[in-house]
Amino acid sequence: MEQKQGESSISKYKTVIILAILPVILALYANSVNVSEIPQTISSGMYPVAFTLLSWGIAVQELIHIRKK
Repeated sequence: MEQKQGESSISKYKTVIILAILPVILALYANSVNVSEIPQTISSGMYPVAFTLLSWGIAVQELIHIRKK
């Protein structure tokens, strides 16, 4: 029973982790895996910034929601 509770708590955070990492993964893909240009790519225009803020905002809301349970 303890193992199932551990797995379910990890699965709760999968969405948060994916939403937090998604803009970075897309920036890596756009720059052909050039890690030094990730911040520049994420902040290069209105759409990347908006997507990053939206993704991270949803991740924070999900994390707060999970913590309240």
